[in-house]
Amino acid sequence: MKTSYYCIPVDVGDGVLLFNSFSQAFMMLSPTRFAEIYTNGQFAQDRLSNDERNLLTKNGFLVDDTTDEVAMLLSARQQARLSKRNYELIVNPTLDCNLRCWYCYENHHAGSRLSPEMLERIKKHIDLQWQMDKFEELDLSFFGGEPLLATVQVVELIEFAQQFCQQHNIKLNVGFTTNGTAIGDHIINTLHGTDCSFQITLDGHRDKHDSVRKLKGSERGTFGIITGNIINLVNMLPQAHVTLRINYDAQTLAEPKQLLNFIGLFKGKNLHVALHRVWQVNPDEIDREMLFDFMVKIKNMGIGVSLQGFPLGMYTCYADKLNASVINYNGDVFKCTARDFKSEGRCGWLDTSGMIIWNTDRLQAHCFSPVPAHCVECKLLPQCSSLCSQNIIDKDGAPQACSLDQQATVDEYVLMNYYLTQPQNVQAQ
Repeated sequence: MKTSYYCIPVDVGDGVLLFNSFSQAFMMLSPTRFAEIYTNGQFAQDRLSNDERNLLTKNGFLVDDTTDEVAMLLSARQQARLSKRNYELIVNPTLDCNLRCWYCYENHHAGSRLSPEMLERIKKHIDLQWQMDKFEELDLSFFGGEPLLATVQVVELIEFAQQFCQQHNIKLNVGFTTNGTAIGDHIINTLHGTDCSFQITLDGHRDKHDSVRKLKGSERGTFGIITGNIINLVNMLPQAHVTLRINYDAQTLAEPKQLLNFIGLFKGKNLHVALHRVWQVNPDEIDREMLFDFMVKIKNMGIGVSLQGFPLGMYTCYADKLNASVINYNGDVFKCTARDFKSEGRCGWLDTSGMIIWNTDRLQAHCFSPVPAHCVECKLLPQCSSLCSQNIIDKDGAPQACSLDQQATVDEYVLMNYYLTQPQNVQAQ
C-alpha cells in the first residue's frame, strides 16, 4: 500500500484535518498522532494500527502500490466528456434583455426571438439526437439574454420535451439561468410535475442591487420584482431547485442584514446560495473575513451555500462534453455560454433536418483538450474543472492561470468545503 497522491493534510490548531480530493473523504487526527504516523508526505505504515490502516484504506488515503491515481482520474474525466447517457441541451430563445447590468459580457440583440421554423428544428434535433444515442436523460435548459422574455417559445419547447420524454421513458430536467424579473404563472404552471431548477441573481441588499440592476430605459430597480418572484416560485413549485446567485464586489456584503433576512425566509426550502465575485473586480479588494462571516451566517440558518462555484466532487464542464450543445435563437451552435454568441465564434449550426453541422476542429478543441500540466500536478484536480477549454481556444492555446490563484489557497478550500458541507467525520482510532 502507498499514500494517496491526493491526501491533503491541513493544520487546524487542535487537530490535523485530512482530506482526500479523489475519494472526497475527511479524517481528523490529533496533532500528536499525526506527527507519529505521517512524515515527509507519507504515512509510516509500520506505525499504523490495524484499525487505522483499515480506516485509511477504506477512505482512499492508502491505495494499492500499483494504482496510478492520476491516470485513473484523467481517464474518468475523458469518459465523462464522452458519455452519452445524458444529453445537455441549452437553448438561447433570445439574446434580448430587459436589464442593463454594467458587468454583462454579452451583446444584447433587441427583439431577437426563436422563430417558429427554428423551434421546429430544435424539436427535430432532440428526436434525431435520441435516435442516434438513446440517451436516458434530457437536460433542457434556457439561457440568453433573458430567456423568459420569450416565454411563449420556451413553454412550447418544454411541452414538447415533456411529451417526448414521457413517450420514450426519458428523465427530463428543465433549467433556467434568469434574472428573475419575468418568472410568471404561465411558466410555473407548465413546470408542475417536472424536475426543474432556476439560477436567479441578486446583487446585494435592495439599495445595492437597485443601483446595479435597473430596467432598460428606466431608473427603476428590480430588487422587489425579483424577490417577489422568487417567493412565488418557491411556494408554487416546491420541487424546483433554486440557486440564489449573489454577485458581489467589495461593498456588496458590507450591509448584510437585509439580504440575510430575505435568505432566511427560505429555511427548510429548496434553495441554495451561490456567491460569485463580479469577474471584473480585483479579488484583492474583497474582505475575505466579511465574506466568510456572511457564509457562516447562511450556513447557520440551515441553508446551503457555496463560493465561486468551486465544487466538492468530480466535475466536468458541460462545454467539454461531447453530448452537450448550446443552440442560439438563430441556429448558431456553441459549446459554452460564457461568450457573446457572435456567429464567427460558433462551433456549428443547426440545419433544417435538426442535425448539427459541427466545425470538427472546434468540437475537438472542447471535448479532447488536454489537461494542462500544472493542473495534472495539482492535488485538488479531482475537485476542479481543471481547465476552461473555451478560454484556451479564445487565447489560441495559451495555458490558463490556476483558478485558485485569485480565490483561495488549497488549505482554505479544504477548510471551506469541510465546514460548508459538514461531512460525516471519520475519526481515527
